[in-house]
Parts: sequence; structure tokens; C-alpha cells
Amino acid sequence: MKKEHIEKVFPEFTWSDARKDFENYYRENRIVLEEARDALVSLLHLLIKNEIEPAPKVIGRVKDYDESVKKFELKYLADLEKSGEKYKINDKITDLVGLRVICIYESDIERVAEILRNNLEVFSETDKTSALEIHENQFGYKGLHLDARLNGPRATLPEYLRFADLTFEIQVRTIVQDAWSEVDHRLKYKKRIPNNLKRRINRLAALFELADQEFEAIRDNTSTLEQEAISDKSTTQKDSLITPFNFAPLANKYFKEFEFEPYKVDGFVDELLQQNENVTIGDLDDALEANMRVILEFVEYLSHLGHKMNPFTQIRHCLYNQNKVLYLNLMRAGPMKNFDRWLEHGSVHPAEINKK
Repeated sequence: MKKEHIEKVFPEFTWSDARKDFENYYRENRIVLEEARDALVSLLHLLIKNEIEPAPKVIGRVKDYDESVKKFELKYLADLEKSGEKYKINDKITDLVGLRVICIYESDIERVAEILRNNLEVFSETDKTSALEIHENQFGYKGLHLDARLNGPRATLPEYLRFADLTFEIQVRTIVQDAWSEVDHRLKYKKRIPNNLKRRINRLAALFELADQEFEAIRDNTSTLEQEAISDKSTTQKDSLITPFNFAPLANKYFKEFEFEPYKVDGFVDELLQQNENVTIGDLDDALEANMRVILEFVEYLSHLGHKMNPFTQIRHCLYNQNKVLYLNLMRAGPMKNFDRWLEHGSVHPAEINKK
């Protein structure tokens, strides 16, 4: 057989050659890829954290060697071998470094994407949500995938210079979509699933989609309640039962410089309602207005002894002083004893009281 015929039957560059080249590339660059992952996770976190509340979680990974080879074989190998072109696996695997931005709410996805477009060179986008939503009876993995590189100015910074030419993938999804993707990934290559099982998977996917919508709706409704609590100044509000939504606006009237953290407000309001399930916002306002002066005198007295009292504790003392039977259990034994001593004797020290 002539040499030129042998070359046509046995090409100079084979699939095993491509795998060997990629194995060498992967081994030689593994540390750089891991450093790029860590640097990019930090960069995305800095870009996003002050723009979206609550701040999305950012994680990253370096794609496994075997997984990369399998992806190339499934998606690209057949077409490239038909073309007869020499190829490199690492030229096609754009997600060797993969970043994931996990949001709480679906509406945050586009906000994250816009931040990334403004700060990175995004050259390809795949909107899996839009692709699914054109089919009314299909459900599945949603999210937004961006293929990106560092943009010109940032790529020249010393800390990023080694990664200037690196292509990476960013997946932006909600926490619900992220959970569903774990299920979806395990089913991706199972083509012969029975129809009854496919229907069950579809129903489950629809429930995940509904959960995302409900998260968004609850967030919006909660925001509405908070705004109503802030803006409603009518006297009818006085008759409303106290809630975490109307507590903070009233408390802020008395403690203008203090930030009432939502989770602490939730706990305090729950404790208050356990003592008096019928307490209204008017009851709290009356207790604060009637007792705040004397409580502030007690706060000043304690400050000379080196003690501080935060606004929640001051509110406890106001309610207790308003009705010592009803709100007895809002107070711990020690602080209650000291407060009662001070009210009666002007001092919390038994020795000073005994001198009088």
C-alpha cells in the first residue's frame, strides 16, 4: 500500500492524541486554574455584594479531567472528526473554570447578569429559562449561563495578568434552580426513562418552578406590608396587633439612631405576643410614651456604673413599668430586681439602700 493511502486510513492526529495533549495541558495548568477560580470567586463577590440584598452566594470549581473529556466527546468530537481538522479539547471546553452565582430571588438573576456584563467581557449567553418558557408544558432546569473573560483594563492588573486569556463560565441561578439542577444533572444522560417516570419528573420540576415564584411573591408582599407600616399614620393603626412589620417604624420614633435588625425584631415580637397575645401597636406606643423618660434616667444611672442598655432592653423596661403583672416574664430576675430597687431607693446597691 502506498504511503498516501495509509495516511488517509490512519490519520496523523487521532482522538487518543487529543486526549493525551489535553491530559498534559490539564496537568501543567491545574494550579493556575485553581488560582483563577479563587480569584474570580472573590472578584464576583466584590462586584455583587453591595448591589443586591440579600447578597448572592458565589462559588467556583475547576472541571474534572474525565468530565471535560466526556463533555467534548459528546458535544464536539463527531463534527470535528468529520471536518478532518486538527483540534484541541481545551479550545472547546469553556467552563474548565466554572463560577456559580446563587440568588435568593429569580428577579435578581438579570440584575446579576447586568453587573457582570458591565465588568467583564461576556461573549456568549445561554438563557435556559427563556428556552423552557416557550413550551407551555415543559419544565426543567432554568438559569442563565455566561461565557466570559476578564475585560481589558482589569486583565492588565498584576493580580489578574496570568488569567487574562482564560475563558470561564458563570452560571446564575436561584437557590431553588440550583437544587433542581442537581436532580436534572443526574437525569441528563438517561434517555430511556419510562413515560410515567417522565411525567413525575415534570410534576416535580413544576413544583420547583412554583417555589421560585412563591419566594418572589412572599418577598413582594412582605415589602408591601413594611411600606404600609411605615406610611400608615392613621389612628386606626393603634388598634392593630403588633407585628414585625409595624414594630420597627414605631420603635424608630423613639430610637432614631438604632438599626432594628429584622431577625431580632421577629424574636422580640414573638416573645412579646407570648406574654400578651392581644398587645396592639397602640399599647406599645402608650407604654413607650409614658415610661421612656424614667427609663432614660435609669439608663443614665447605669452608665455611671459602666453598664449599657440596648433599645430592646429599654422597651422591656417600659412595658414592665407600664404593667408589672402582664409583662413580668419579659424581664430577667436580676435586671428586674435592680430596676425595682432603683425605682424605690434611687440605687441598685443593697449597701447604699441600707444606709438610707
